Amino acid sequence: ATVEYGDMGLTYGAQLMYYLIPAFGLGIEFNAANYSEAEIRTQTLLQDNILKTSGQRYNVMLAGKINIMPSSKTRVYFPIGFGLTHYKGKFEGSGSFAGMTSTETSNGTAFYFGLGLEADLNDIFILGFETRYNGFFADKDKFNTDYLTDLSAMLKLGIKF
Repeated sequence: ATVEYGDMGLTYGAQLMYYLIPAFGLGIEFNAANYSEAEIRTQTLLQDNILKTSGQRYNVMLAGKINIMPSSKTRVYFPIGFGLTHYKGKFEGSGSFAGMTSTETSNGTAFYFGLGLEADLNDIFILGFETRYNGFFADKDKFNTDYLTDLSAMLKLGIKF
């Protein structure tokens, strides 16, 4: 079985974007994900074997945004980003998984790309929805893999300056 590093959880962040041209913006962002507890359960004749995992991921990214039809009040866009990540995973085992109890951290690089839709609410506020494929590199000795991924979906509120 594949060990997950957590289940669905809250994703949040903040981004500051400057548009070099109307169709392309470049900026910085902080984003994070808090994965809720996932559980793997097996049973042998004499005992239940349970492994619980959860995690937190924190990123600082160089962010890009490619707007389709940038002068329209409603826009489709493609977000991209590359930067640094800090990941903390927690493993708690019982039964035959008892030796797998630990908390580990890893620092490395991360990236994302996705698809978004946003609309101008007025001259100041923007409301949007965005999905992302997130990838980040982890310490293989600690997490039994060197590459972890997730999908995120988020509502976004923007302010024009």
